[in-house]
Amino acid sequence: MSFTVAVALKRQDLTPHEPTVSAAIPFPWEKVQVAAVDQTRATSTIVAALYHGAKEVRPFDDLELCRKEKGKGAVIAAEVKGLRAPGFDLGNSPREVAQHPEAIRGKALALYTTNGSKTIVAVPPSVPLFAFSLFNVTATALAMARQARSLPHAVIACAGTEGEAALDDLLAAGLLAETLLTLGGEPRGDGVHLALSVARAWQGRELPCLFQSQAGQNLLAVGLEEDLPFCAQKDRFPVVVMRSADGALRKLELV
Repeated sequence: MSFTVAVALKRQDLTPHEPTVSAAIPFPWEKVQVAAVDQTRATSTIVAALYHGAKEVRPFDDLELCRKEKGKGAVIAAEVKGLRAPGFDLGNSPREVAQHPEAIRGKALALYTTNGSKTIVAVPPSVPLFAFSLFNVTATALAMARQARSLPHAVIACAGTEGEAALDDLLAAGLLAETLLTLGGEPRGDGVHLALSVARAWQGRELPCLFQSQAGQNLLAVGLEEDLPFCAQKDRFPVVVMRSADGALRKLELV
């Protein structure tokens, strides 16, 4: 069974109000499954939170809408320019979530970030969507391959950084694409070849890649570089994270 694998280099490339994914990826949305990644750090935070017992993660593309979730009993987390937004319970740190799981265990986590949460929201709600990072690359690839018969176009949607393609996202996207190719996927378009090139160039050197990336440099600038070694752990939290019909991200219980 073969299926196609493509990579959107940044959120702004997606065309959610058009019949197809983007100008460069002319797949109809109804035949697509998406894996969204903001490696440093939103999807890493999402995966870590669900692995450590959060009931669900609700992504937001508006800071104030996310803030209002506090009144609904959610733990609210938000990042603006790398730092925790004023008045929020948490920032956007997977390390913080893993070190203090009691803060989110059994609770809904509402999350707003500069790039990642917006990317998830940008994908039409009817489209099956996975959230992944280095933490759960292999688990995500296996899950996508299982549903490729009915959804033959696997699109990896990178968040990007400051409106540009991001080295760290391309690393994670390339590792996912590489695994999908071993499971019967066929590369389509320049984006996937670019991501594969990045992953192969940095194979076994994920941490230096994260430090080299703009996102990594941004964390260094605000004193949060300790998150980078944590985010560089491949397959550390092997869970499948998928968006539900209500828009929340939940850990998929495999049978």
